[in-house]
Amino acid sequence: MKQSIKAVNINRKRKVSTASVKKIAGFVLRKFYKKRKEIILNIILASDSYLKRLNRIYKSKNRLTDVLCFPMDKGADIYISSDRAAVNSKRFGLSFKHEIYLYTIHGVLHMLGFRDNTKSQKKRMEKVEHRLLEELRDI
Repeated sequence: MKQSIKAVNINRKRKVSTASVKKIAGFVLRKFYKKRKEIILNIILASDSYLKRLNRIYKSKNRLTDVLCFPMDKGADIYISSDRAAVNSKRFGLSFKHEIYLYTIHGVLHMLGFRDNTKSQKKRMEKVEHRLLEELRDI
């Protein structure tokens, strides 16, 4: 499988290691993407206002969100709010880096077909996310 993963930070208020984001996305893809097709991921780290605008325009939801995923034929554009990561890291007593990693995993899982629309789907997805975060501690 050929991977093309790009990460860019367009939120000037938050410093994020785009190299780490790419590494996390590649890790998740290697774990779950078993097809031999080329895959292209574009991960964009942006502000709350940027994601809220996208959420309103494309999802008809006028509210803040942490991750938006727009699947395409060969991959996806994944938008991550680094502002939400900063707020939630303080709220939950976790590191900013942890939240960014979690949101990256979440976005890639969405691209791979995981859903969190129901309680059971959300519970399953959270279990996978936490397992992957644990595995990442070992590498």
